[in-house]
Amino acid sequence: MKKIFLFSFAIFLSTLGKATTDSTSLRINSIKDDTLRAMAWYRAGFKYAYSDTTKAGKYSRECFSLSQKVKFTNGLIASYHLMGEIAEKSGNYDLAIDYYNKSLDICLSIKDKKSAAKRYNNLAGVYHSKGDYKTCTSYYMKCIKIFEEIGNKQGMAYAYIGLSNIFSEQGNEEKALEYISKGLIISEEINDSLGIASALNNQGIIFGNRGEYKKQIANYTKALEIKSRLGDKRGVAGNYSRLAEAHGKSGENKKAHELFALSLELFEELGDKENIAVGYANIGEQYYNEGNYGKAKENYLKSLELAKQLKYILLIQHVYQSLAKTFEKYNDYKGAYEYHLLYTQVKDSVLNGESSKQVAEMETKYQTEKKALQIINLKNEKALQQSEIEKQSAEVKRQNIQKLAFAGGFVLMLILAFVVYRGYTHKKKSNEIITAQKQEVELQRDIIEEKQKEIIDSIYYARRIQKSLLPTEKYIQKVFTRMKKS
Repeated sequence: MKKIFLFSFAIFLSTLGKATTDSTSLRINSIKDDTLRAMAWYRAGFKYAYSDTTKAGKYSRECFSLSQKVKFTNGLIASYHLMGEIAEKSGNYDLAIDYYNKSLDICLSIKDKKSAAKRYNNLAGVYHSKGDYKTCTSYYMKCIKIFEEIGNKQGMAYAYIGLSNIFSEQGNEEKALEYISKGLIISEEINDSLGIASALNNQGIIFGNRGEYKKQIANYTKALEIKSRLGDKRGVAGNYSRLAEAHGKSGENKKAHELFALSLELFEELGDKENIAVGYANIGEQYYNEGNYGKAKENYLKSLELAKQLKYILLIQHVYQSLAKTFEKYNDYKGAYEYHLLYTQVKDSVLNGESSKQVAEMETKYQTEKKALQIINLKNEKALQQSEIEKQSAEVKRQNIQKLAFAGGFVLMLILAFVVYRGYTHKKKSNEIITAQKQEVELQRDIIEEKQKEIIDSIYYARRIQKSLLPTEKYIQKVFTRMKKS
């Protein structure tokens, strides 16, 4: 099938980030902490969401009741989400939308952006199954916007891949490949195996639409290897079915039937009615291509019965078209006309020019808002850069002033040092001159004193000579005395 995806991508997205545990082995009621016990009920319910909806419903109600009692907000978000999962899997899309919206409202009230984005993903998946492309696209855009804001790359990748389904089903392969490429690049960047496998599968669908079956088989085989390695039983079943379809279109009918049988067996073990319905439709198409119209009709009718129970609009549309072609091969033109009329009625309600236009408008609106946001962010970034430049300029100016002040101070210190040094050298020189002069004076003084001593000594010497030559005073008096007497 070109336009039916064998593995529900929306359901795959809804399991993103949830914890899994062997809840059947837990004695939940023995857990003392109320919030931990509530989340244990949620995990137990989630384990059975795809295999035993009765148990899953019971556990989800236990989680809701306890969370409401103790006013545990995250428990209410989880329980509403789980009840939405169960309703969606049961084909009750309106009830699923109601539960998802209740979970979303709480997420928005507490500003839990990440959980809100996941609920938008859930809602996108349900509206995809309902064939409401406009609303589906709207929710994917909201989801992408939030994941971009909070920088959640894994969420962005899955949303891009999910959005690619919408464009692929509308025949817009260019846009489909654009979003697949975005999702694949991010998944490879963060080494997310599930994201890579999902992108490879979506690429494979487009290769098949182009008749490039070798490329399609190569993509599906790589994805199957990843799912097998991760132990993803549902993913393995989905890839068996994809490979069966690809081998059938390339003429390997025996291989195709073997792979379809493996796929259907796994989906029945999982109790996955949605993919069982898709599986019957694919097997019917394989028989139709082989020319076995009786077997084709038989499998188409099985698929239609389940699709109606599930209210799986896209699958109902496809099976109506397939039955119209099959009845035409029987030359039952009345039956062919009736089924073709039913197909047209469903198709007109799901996919028409207005719907495609609305999806394109939603995508354009998103891109416009994204560009506007980028412009705002750019302006804010420029303002921030300008503010930073001004801060840096002020800092540079302050540093320059500090440098100038330091340089000025340093120059003043040099001048002062020079003056001090000059004064010191001048004083030293003066002291040296004074010392020299003092020494000269002292020398002159010593010379004078020496001369004076010599003079005194000469005087004393002459005096002694004189004294030795002249008669003493006593002698003279004695002579005068004699003269008087005579």
